[in-house]
Amino acid sequence: MRTSPGQGQALLAQQTVVPQGRLFVPPSYYQTTGATEWTLNGANDSVAFSWIQECDMSLTSLSVHVAAVTTQGNVNLALHADSFGDPGTQIADLGSVDCGASPGWVRHSFSAQQLSRGTRYHVVCTGTAAKSYALSSKLPQPVLGSMLPDGTYSKRRLDGAETWTFIYPGSYSLERGSLNVILNSTADHVPPLVYGQYSGRFIHVPGSGLVSIPESGISLDCASLTAGSVSYVYAYMNGTALTLEAATTQPTVSNGIWVKSGDAGRVYLGMICPQSIQTGKQGPVDVPDRRLVANRHNQIIKNCGKWRIYTGGSSENLNAMPATWGAWMNGDDFRTQILIHGSSMRFFAHYGYFTNAMVQIAIGFATDSPAPESSANSWTAGCQMACHRAYGLYDIWPLRRNINGYTSGAVYYSYIDGTYGHASFMGEIYG
Repeated sequence: MRTSPGQGQALLAQQTVVPQGRLFVPPSYYQTTGATEWTLNGANDSVAFSWIQECDMSLTSLSVHVAAVTTQGNVNLALHADSFGDPGTQIADLGSVDCGASPGWVRHSFSAQQLSRGTRYHVVCTGTAAKSYALSSKLPQPVLGSMLPDGTYSKRRLDGAETWTFIYPGSYSLERGSLNVILNSTADHVPPLVYGQYSGRFIHVPGSGLVSIPESGISLDCASLTAGSVSYVYAYMNGTALTLEAATTQPTVSNGIWVKSGDAGRVYLGMICPQSIQTGKQGPVDVPDRRLVANRHNQIIKNCGKWRIYTGGSSENLNAMPATWGAWMNGDDFRTQILIHGSSMRFFAHYGYFTNAMVQIAIGFATDSPAPESSANSWTAGCQMACHRAYGLYDIWPLRRNINGYTSGAVYYSYIDGTYGHASFMGEIYG
């Protein structure tokens, strides 16, 4: 049935009252403590940082973490298209950065390069002839927030070879690592929060009507926000510019639209819980073990949790395991933080290997254990949980307890470099 012009306009207005963008964090990795240094020789060696772009955005800067080398040279940067997972055709020369005089973060700005959602890109780093340079990389680890951002990895190509290979920092060869790179970094080497086009290009701002979301995205510097505290993110018109704001004021519904309480001209987009990225500087975090950006609109399923964070032989003796519920390895190594707008979720916890043991494992919010399951001795074991939680900030742990008082044997979280498997804690949420 054909609609009249008036009906078509009403339908368009109804569809576009819901904002068509998403809040996201430009892919960033900054796990520099104990990082592996990749010393590369001149123009024959290259290394790449690769990612899938979540929303439309302009790439304008990046920071890389460098190490000191003897024969210092510049690092040339280039943006490449994808070719079956490897860097393909060069899109743009991004210039170069000084590298090697002293270790630390180096930031570089360049002409804006438009990135499209759902597309994989690569930043390729190449040295200069007869000089060396060193970039740092890191594996996922027990530290909270150390899992790799969605869709990211790093590869290298040595001695002018045609083949790109994944980098595996350190001696633990089962898990891929990533270069320490921050895209669209601020002057303090902190990623911004970005709102970009996702399902369309419009947002309805009360009092201003339909407004186009810039193809380049709009950014919010979160450096001055309080680390560990939830902030609510709003969009509003600052003159003719669509602008982001983070505030502690909670949202409300006005005329069917989520807006800021006390200011109906600011439309609500979602929540963030910034974390300390650099000393005294906060930034948004959205990685599998720290999902701390929650969209109110255009939610997608995101994986969360931790896996393969230990080398072979990581274990817990049964004589040290109490009969009360507690976190794996008696700590928070597998702890996962999530910020949600009311979400159904599913988690699965999997032990690596038992010897002479019978323990009980569960998944819990803090020490609450809604889904305990028993496991047999000398075998792998797992349990799962499906539930729904109202909006808020949650900590989730896999739990264990010694239910039969065993005093010998062990629970391996990583057994003989993975021969019998690795402990993992995985799930999915809407965010």
